[in-house]
Amino acid sequence: MGCFTYRLPVLLRTLSAFLIMTTCNCSRHHFAGSSRPLMLSNLIEDLAMKPKVKPPFNDDYPFLGSMRGDHRVVVDVGLKDGIETRMAVESGFVVYSFEPAPDHCEETRRKLRERNLTYHDVQLDRLGELLSPLPEPEPGKGISYLFCVAAGAEHGWKTFYQDPTMAGYGSSFHDPVAKHWATEIDKEPGLKKYIFDVQVVPISQYVKTDVYFLKSDTQGHDVDVLKGARELFERHVVRLVGVEFWPKGLISAGQSPGSLMDVLHSYNLLCFDQAGGSNADKRDELVHHPEDFASFMKTANGIGGIKGRWGWYTDFVCLNIASVYSHR
Repeated sequence: MGCFTYRLPVLLRTLSAFLIMTTCNCSRHHFAGSSRPLMLSNLIEDLAMKPKVKPPFNDDYPFLGSMRGDHRVVVDVGLKDGIETRMAVESGFVVYSFEPAPDHCEETRRKLRERNLTYHDVQLDRLGELLSPLPEPEPGKGISYLFCVAAGAEHGWKTFYQDPTMAGYGSSFHDPVAKHWATEIDKEPGLKKYIFDVQVVPISQYVKTDVYFLKSDTQGHDVDVLKGARELFERHVVRLVGVEFWPKGLISAGQSPGSLMDVLHSYNLLCFDQAGGSNADKRDELVHHPEDFASFMKTANGIGGIKGRWGWYTDFVCLNIASVYSHR
């Protein structure tokens, strides 16, 4: 799995060094809808930039607020309050947005409407087929194709628990606290419901083009999300991936922490630890962690089960190194 670094500046220095070791003609692959060639210098610039959209914004992915999306494609899985989708649409990206929680989907709509941004509510039949074609984005403007369904490994329907606590941050298929409180509330007549049967679809059925950035933040469901994107990775260039690494959530989903890393490795992604998450005192244990994969996993597994609802978690940013040299 390549190496893991601790902080984003370390990632930038690593990529800068890698760029110095490459020749200036290493890549001239253009992403669909983009006038910018795919170069490591562009990636470093993207990760180091300050967002140009009006706040609030997510500092983890500042390039989404670049105001130069140029109709490049972003896939945003797990919207919560829709900040990443809103940033990207405002910057001119074409965004495939997936969110099964009804309240979170509506919050995303609200944020897009507030700034007069374009979105399209995608309608699917029970087998996941589009009921109407997706509209083309207007010249110079971004758009969100808003799928109020879950992304997963294959078509189906599953029970989803929208978290009535913590502003909905635990909404998922698996989180035990969200499941407990949603179930308790469901027993009371006349109260708002937080349990839903939601449609699950594979990303690859709808996204059939090169992808500038794919984000997955789904409370432990990320392995299935990425498995449902396998055809996308095999047939197109997915330049950059952002994914949550939450051992407790993966275990609740019936996966091992290493299973997420196995999927990322199978897609030839080089991943860097952004060192986010809760339990700051425990995060200090990773400040000087070894760069090799086995040692990282040993350390992460050792602190992944600390007490509390969330345990330890972090976020990875993963670079598709092969895409730098793609001439497809």
